[in-house]
Amino acid sequence: MSPPQPSKYNVLVFPCASGIAQEVFFALRDKKEFELHGLNRAGANVGRSLFDNYHETEYDIVKTPDKLAAAIRTLVVRHGIDLIFPAFDDAQVYLKSRETELGVPVATSPVLTTQTCRSKRRTYDLLRDVVRVPTVFPADRPTFPAFAKPDCGEGSRGCFVLRTKEDLDSKQAVLASEEYVVTEYLPGDEFTVDCLSDQEGGLLFCAARKRTLARGGISVITETANRDVQELCKTMAANIAGTLQLVGAWFFQVKRDADGHLCLMEVAPRIAGAMALHRFIGVNFAMLTSFIHLQHTVDVVFNAQIENATLYKVYGNTVTAPCLAARTHVYVDLDDTLIKWRDSRPAVNARVVGFLYSAIETGRRVTLITKHAHCPLATLSKVRLCERLFDGIIHVPRDARKVDFMPDAAAAMLVDDSFHERMECAKNNVLAFDVDCVESLSLGHVAP
Repeated sequence: MSPPQPSKYNVLVFPCASGIAQEVFFALRDKKEFELHGLNRAGANVGRSLFDNYHETEYDIVKTPDKLAAAIRTLVVRHGIDLIFPAFDDAQVYLKSRETELGVPVATSPVLTTQTCRSKRRTYDLLRDVVRVPTVFPADRPTFPAFAKPDCGEGSRGCFVLRTKEDLDSKQAVLASEEYVVTEYLPGDEFTVDCLSDQEGGLLFCAARKRTLARGGISVITETANRDVQELCKTMAANIAGTLQLVGAWFFQVKRDADGHLCLMEVAPRIAGAMALHRFIGVNFAMLTSFIHLQHTVDVVFNAQIENATLYKVYGNTVTAPCLAARTHVYVDLDDTLIKWRDSRPAVNARVVGFLYSAIETGRRVTLITKHAHCPLATLSKVRLCERLFDGIIHVPRDARKVDFMPDAAAAMLVDDSFHERMECAKNNVLAFDVDCVESLSLGHVAP
């Protein structure tokens, strides 16, 4: 008889401010099986805006590795952590090598695999007999054009093209002082191949996406590859998985050489930030990886009908402010705020509605305040909004000021497209925001 499973698994993401951590967060935040915790080095970072269960540490992997491990172990015990999700390349090697000490599974491949994949040179040496890898040149005698990159690096940091002898001479100091790999230059299209393997290393899923636009090594526009590329990449994935011991989510990157052939660039046994493209067809890599490392058998089911999909990674804003905690009453305008008018027909502004539900969830009252020319209830009904969304509805005369109908000014905030109404509120201690602000405001729970 199998032991009872917890109602929720507590998952610790470290470091929780990276792009990888953000994909883990967005993939798991709404899953009933998981409670997320984030841990990051103390200081300014975006992790605190994502994770409700946010933790900081003064220790780091390089300078204080033993103290960091002890701090993580303390978190594991105190919060009943069931799984640690590494969200940076160096964190994978560090955490996996200390898995026994930490006392819970670390959601990445075995430590020998993470160490091998951390080195481009070791990766090429191991895989050159099973997939096409780039030709590696002596650092002082490359064939031009050549491409130089740190042996242990990520993204495009520290990479550069060597086109001439003058380029080589200007970079000799860098190549001599750093552990670099100099390879043939690959001029063609670049693809990332997202993969998932089970506990025994069996390949469960593999799909390629074209890196259409990258910034700082991160795909900001990526689209599903054509079928010919998919088939070639599946063969490469099977060969890589048959050589490296890979468990859970992993990916590899390939690029076309001068003859148009796909050539391996790197293998990484972790989540990729743009794996979200395949999450939208049904393959949630973070969730499946978590279950695999928690010793569950998983099935991969996805919507094969979705083809030619493109992911645009657009970064959003989150704003926090201490004064928001004291604002316990949200007033919201109707015309051009809660609803938009298109060809004389009303349509709901879903972002404003989402903000109102966030206000309710965090313990605030919500009141509709409007100078609408018609019956507000009739218009709400027309756009399928229920009046019960609001704790109250105030229909203000056209020649009156809305602020005069807010007796709780010090506890109030207003969302309204009207500059005049916001200006009057600002004069009377009511926080007032335009419509463009609502999706960025992080309210937090009301002050006790």
